[in-house]
Amino acid sequence: RAYGGFAFDPNTRSEDAFPAAYFFIPHVEITQHAGKTHWTINQLDDQPTTDLQTYARALAEAQPTNGQDQPSRTPRLLDDPDAWQARVTAALALIDSDDLSKIVLARVHEAEDEELIAPGPALAQLRSGYPSTYHIGFSPQEGHALISATPEQLVKVKQGELHTMALAGTMPRGKTPAEDAAIATQMLADPKEQREHAIVCDEIKNTLTPLCTHLSFENTPGIHKLPNVQHLRTEVRGRLKTDKHILDVAAALHPTPA
Repeated sequence: RAYGGFAFDPNTRSEDAFPAAYFFIPHVEITQHAGKTHWTINQLDDQPTTDLQTYARALAEAQPTNGQDQPSRTPRLLDDPDAWQARVTAALALIDSDDLSKIVLARVHEAEDEELIAPGPALAQLRSGYPSTYHIGFSPQEGHALISATPEQLVKVKQGELHTMALAGTMPRGKTPAEDAAIATQMLADPKEQREHAIVCDEIKNTLTPLCTHLSFENTPGIHKLPNVQHLRTEVRGRLKTDKHILDVAAALHPTPA
């Protein structure tokens, strides 16, 4: 397995720690599946044989990271409210004028601490708070890390069978099960949410059709619930052409309109 990632924009200015694209094959890989733990050692033929007992002792002595001992921090919003409102108003004007069909705005929160912020405990908190998401922890060099918890799986390919999803359209969770169900029903019927979701479905269809021998979408979107929000979700499956690779799909899909 190779691990890594690449930027939304391939022409983006890269940083030393996070180049525009970076993939690596780990020397030591630990995977867990179906209650079993597997170790894989990757090394070149001309390298000295790895001392497996050294790694075994290090793993046995490692302490679990639960993320509960992290000091509390107060993040600050880099965009002021007036500037953010102006961006929203400008984006809506572009959509109303048909210059854009969809736009995703984002804000940055920043937290500072006198001590080094350990990515392991922070990732553990994300795993605890959002257990049904895909968790990423990537530290290309000391003092730099990217951690993430995303509900979207960009693409999965197994024996030529492709799976991805359209995840777009968002509403909050309800305080009670009845309120939660009512919000989900409202989202399924809301023209704005349906339109937003359809844009992503159409883009995925147009992107994947040249790469697949067949492609199928669920007839109607379902609901994908997270602890704080709920989304519209449509499962997408297809058969990848024999001359195409999963990285062809990733390069074509990334980034999706979501």
